[in-house]
This record gives sequence, structure tokens and C-alpha cells, in this order.
Amino acid sequence: MGKKILIADDSLPTLKLIKKMLENVGYETVLAKNGFEAIMFCRKESPNLIILDIDMPKLDGFEFCKRIKAWNQQIPILFISASKSLDVIEKALGMGAEGYISKPITQKTILPQIEKWLEVVEIREVSRQLENDGGALNAQLVVESLARAAMFRESKGFLQQHSVRTGYYAYHLTKASGGKEREALIILNAMLVHDIGKIGLPDILLNDVDSFSEEEQQHTVMGAQIIGDHDSMLLQSARIIALRHHEQYDGNGYPDGLPGDEIPKIGRIAAIADAFDRLTVRPGNREPWGPERAKQYLETESGKKFDPQLVNLFSEKETFNKVLEVHKTFTVG
Repeated sequence: MGKKILIADDSLPTLKLIKKMLENVGYETVLAKNGFEAIMFCRKESPNLIILDIDMPKLDGFEFCKRIKAWNQQIPILFISASKSLDVIEKALGMGAEGYISKPITQKTILPQIEKWLEVVEIREVSRQLENDGGALNAQLVVESLARAAMFRESKGFLQQHSVRTGYYAYHLTKASGGKEREALIILNAMLVHDIGKIGLPDILLNDVDSFSEEEQQHTVMGAQIIGDHDSMLLQSARIIALRHHEQYDGNGYPDGLPGDEIPKIGRIAAIADAFDRLTVRPGNREPWGPERAKQYLETESGKKFDPQLVNLFSEKETFNKVLEVHKTFTVG
């Protein structure tokens, strides 16, 4: 039997359209014409995923989402709406929804979102089962599976190989800061999923990597939630990095504004690796900076955005030569 997906929308044509799209690829669907009907179904049975309109009678999508997330945060909710307003999108994601799809709905816009979130749910369940067995191999399998889900956002352009490059930058900086090989390898692999939280954000919020709205900033929290709590050192590191790679040394970062050494070292390392890559491989029509200019930026922001000791180590000739080699090897175009 296929995964069961609840579709809630007060438009009968929309319900029929989405139902046909999903059942054609093997999903089982349940239809609700308003939020109240959707709530009544969820009281009897938990769907694998919920597709939810915003404007509905009796109980709108926002109120439905709030109630469901208070009861069960594990069920992915994808909002659908004709609105392309950033305020509406940010409100939807701020209520805990995993995604937002603008109408008109097509197979190309809805099926990849469904597939990736069902995969994330399955990975979460597998990771909980593997946790009982322990072992680095099991943790590695979970990270690799999450990394595949994250690659929905790393398929082309700026994002291509971003996590790979940042992983190697973090690896070399960890070694330069006195970390042992095992520690460096853990960070290298953990960096593969540092942006896993972005799979729940619509493309419209990701077009400008230099500007982060309040809701886009939540990709750090969302990433930590997706990875979850584990005994494995690798998964613990992945969760910390996902949550802390946008904290700043002066306390002006996010999500919690932690200052200085209150930011875990791996978070401070990840921040430098991530920033360097975003400067040297930029999206769209933005001209990428050369590695030397990006290094100078890190040095200028040393003690403000970035840990000054780690910036000094990153800038040292031996480490930076290794960084340059990674940049040359894994940069597309």
C-alpha cells in the first residue's frame, strides 16, 4: 500500500487535480473540503503527509497547522496557495510547515516536494531504529541519506557541490586548529547536511543568499529538527552544525545570537567554511569573489562575525593552499 496523503482544500477541482496526480504515481489520498474535516480525519488516523490550503471555511490552514503541530510535529505539512506574498509564505513556514507551493499546482512543483519530505520522515524513523544498534556505520548511512535529500537544493548553479566544498574547508581548518583526524572526518561528513533545513523553504526565499528573512533564518532550527537527537558523535555534530553555522562571534548571528566561545567550536568552523564558499561561488548574475578577496573579508570580519583565532589559522599559507586546492577541484564552471 502506498503512503497516505491528506489533501485539504475547499476547491473541488483542486482536490481532484492533486488526487489524480498523486494516485497516478502510487500514493493513497484522503480528501477534506475544509480544515475541520481534515482535523476529524487526523484524530482517527495519522497521514504520512498533509497538503493544506490556507483559505478554507470552518477552520483555515493556519489554525489547522497550529493544532496539528501541537499534537504531532513529525507529520510534514505542505501549504498550497495562490498567494506569492512573502509575508504569507513566512507566516506559513513560521507556524512549522515544511514547505509552501504556489498555485497553480503541477506535477513538477508538487511531486518532488512530497518525495523529499516522505524520504526525510523515513530517514528519521530509520535513524531511530539504527540508534539502538549504535555504531559509526549506521550514523554514516543516516547522514548520507539526509545528504541525498539535501541535494534537491544542490542540483545546479551556486549550490552545486556547496556542501562538499564547505566540508573540506572545515576539515582542513579543524586539522589546523589541532583537531585529530577522526574529529576532522566527522566534521567533513557532518557538513554534508549543514543546510538540510533549506529543503523546506520555497525557492522564492532562497534566491538571494546574501539576505536572510526571519523565516529563512529558521532553516537552522529546521535542520536541527530534521537530524534530531542521537547518541552518535557524527549525528550530534551534524545537528550542532546545522543549528549553529550562522551564529556570529559578536553575538549578532542566528538563531540564538550566541557570542564567542558559547558557540560550539564546530559551529564557528562551519561559519567560516560556509561564508568563504558563498563569497567565492555566488549565484545568478553576481560576480564571484576571488579566494584572496574572500580571505580578506574573513580577516576584516575577524572578531565580529568570525572567531579571530580560527580566521588566522584559515589564512595561514599551509591551510589556505589546501583550501585553494579544494576550491579548484570542486567548483563548477
